[in-house]
Amino acid sequence: MHADLFFYRFFDRVGRELTVGGVQTYIRSLVELLADLGHKPVLYQLADADFERDVDGLRVIGVRASGVRPDPLVREADRRAPPGDRIRVFCADHFSLRTSDPRSVLIQHGVSWDLPTRLTSNRTVFHARYLSTFWKYVRMPKYARLFENCPNKVCVDHNFLNWYRCVLGRVPRGNIWVIPNFADAIDERQLEEKLSRSGTKLKVLFARRFRAIRGTRLMVPLVRSVLKKCNDVSFTLAGEGPDEGFLRESLEGDSRVSFIKYASADAGDICSRHDIVIVPSIASEGTSLSVAEGMASGCAVVATNVGGITNMIIDSHNGLLCTPELATLEANLLLAIGDHDLRRRIARNAHRTAVDAFSRELWRDRWSEVIGELARRQR
Repeated sequence: MHADLFFYRFFDRVGRELTVGGVQTYIRSLVELLADLGHKPVLYQLADADFERDVDGLRVIGVRASGVRPDPLVREADRRAPPGDRIRVFCADHFSLRTSDPRSVLIQHGVSWDLPTRLTSNRTVFHARYLSTFWKYVRMPKYARLFENCPNKVCVDHNFLNWYRCVLGRVPRGNIWVIPNFADAIDERQLEEKLSRSGTKLKVLFARRFRAIRGTRLMVPLVRSVLKKCNDVSFTLAGEGPDEGFLRESLEGDSRVSFIKYASADAGDICSRHDIVIVPSIASEGTSLSVAEGMASGCAVVATNVGGITNMIIDSHNGLLCTPELATLEANLLLAIGDHDLRRRIARNAHRTAVDAFSRELWRDRWSEVIGELARRQR
């Protein structure tokens, strides 16, 4: 059976460079599973001019379109394959189409509209306290409508469903599966070897897209302050993005701060070489890949209580959870640095959590159920 996936940008709009992001990583894993189940995955994306590319066994078809909606992609998919022999996957709810097709499913990647209003609107009038609240409430129904576009939905966390019931006062309709994101865990032997090596010279990792919503503006004063108080600590900032220049200008020059870039497939290996993973996001988190990768690699994770992260970490059990503010982040990071027994205990519990709840095998099993259910349905 054909499996058509729709996403606005897997390659860039001219089909030359692959784009980077959590959804793109998610798509790669889903494509691999679809192929293993005997389906024929094809991904359609928006483009400046028509193109076709093959990457890791996936055919990517760029469809010339000037807008930001998936309609032209769906029309092209309908033209190429018979509708009765196909399932449809809208890879993000904000890039979905209203349909009653029982073989269609959309993926909801978490609440992204918890951003401060100053980051969502350039109109400074909406930055005032009460107008900021008004601006949020005006926009909220849009996110509910997007979620209701398909009869089948996959959520990466429970936080979105809690938001939906709280704000709209009703239970969402349709078939809903909650399938958290995953990470590949090191084995018990590797975990014990790592924790036995964990001494006084600690390595802290910030591995994210370098964007303001990921906490880059908190990282600079945090790193400076911690390095003044702790001599035997180093920081690795791994990634790239629009705030890279800001981070480098602010922190380069200290021998205890290093910058690296990495492919998503190498995230686990990078985490395993560090003791603490910090995730200082201020908004827009599902079940965070950075948190999952840190837990799976036997790191002590210090993270903010944003979005789906609260579905992953129980404070002081398998991580340290705090508000997205500099003072609380610093206090929790210093606690993880200074308390050796606590750090090892939460790292062990985090690894156990990753194995039990955020494994690749569990993710594949749950998605296999969804795909099988869609394939059995009649149009």
